[in-house]
Amino acid sequence: APKQKEFRAPDANQKKGGKGKIVAIVLICLLAVGGAAAGVTYYLELWGGKMLPDVVGMTQSDAVYVLESKGFAVHEEKIKSDDTEGVVLLMDPTAGAREETGSEVTIHVSEARTIPEAVGKQRDEVAAQLEKDGFDNVTFVTEKSDEHEGLVLGIVPEAGSKAKANTEITVTVAVPYTVPDVANKTWDEA
Repeated sequence: APKQKEFRAPDANQKKGGKGKIVAIVLICLLAVGGAAAGVTYYLELWGGKMLPDVVGMTQSDAVYVLESKGFAVHEEKIKSDDTEGVVLLMDPTAGAREETGSEVTIHVSEARTIPEAVGKQRDEVAAQLEKDGFDNVTFVTEKSDEHEGLVLGIVPEAGSKAKANTEITVTVAVPYTVPDVANKTWDEA
């Protein structure tokens, strides 16, 4: 005997669930493609600012060229240093940060230390200048003079010469002549 076939009406709930799954899968695929496109365009720096290149260790002119070619404004500051003159020591903001085009980047460029002009200035003023410039091997000696007390009479090495932080510097400072107390002393002792 032939098998009997069953005829059933399709379930309305089952049909709706099938379309919903397809719509959800399509939406997930569209979100994934959109997310990938956003990630790629961000990586290519088409939006979200540009990534700062690392210019520490470059010469000043090379660093300025690299930063300006990426669209950043450059502000340069000199720092007294024993490093090679004209090399970028620091940058602010740091490399790798994302900044908007036209943002200002400060680069700190090394500058050789030079012995300051000291003759004719007061001892305290010269001491402060030497400390500010980073010199740490400074000796003050005194010399009797008709000049007023505390006036710098000389500096070694010569003012204007380049020096490292640990260079031995001698500053000669005036002290007044004093009349010694010779009361109650012999002629030879006086």
